[in-house]
Amino acid sequence: MTGAPLPNAAQAWVPREKMTRFLLDFTNPRAQEKDRPRQFAEMGYHMGNLEVLERDLIFVAQTYPVVTVRPTEYGINYAVDGTILVPNGMTRRIRTAWTIPYGDPRPRFTSAYPQRTR
Repeated sequence: MTGAPLPNAAQAWVPREKMTRFLLDFTNPRAQEKDRPRQFAEMGYHMGNLEVLERDLIFVAQTYPVVTVRPTEYGINYAVDGTILVPNGMTRRIRTAWTIPYGDPRPRFTSAYPQRTR
């Protein structure tokens, strides 16, 4: 399955809470531990441009191939890496994570992080 498109990528969706309570939430201890709010703020994402962040995450899911697949108790997890033009005007490579729950064909966004440049 790696190297193939994300299954049902046209139906991919991003729960708003994943953006507001994790990627961009400076008060969430788990998000802070993983440094996500700072990383996404440096790329130019903030609470005022959630639709841009959502669009960029879905773009990766719909454009780039799957790099890893892992079954879990909740469904099948997929990682998809892609390059996006972020709001600060730079291009960044990010890894996105998607779950297709058992019984629901729609890929649901679960996480993302910028990848280090080599």
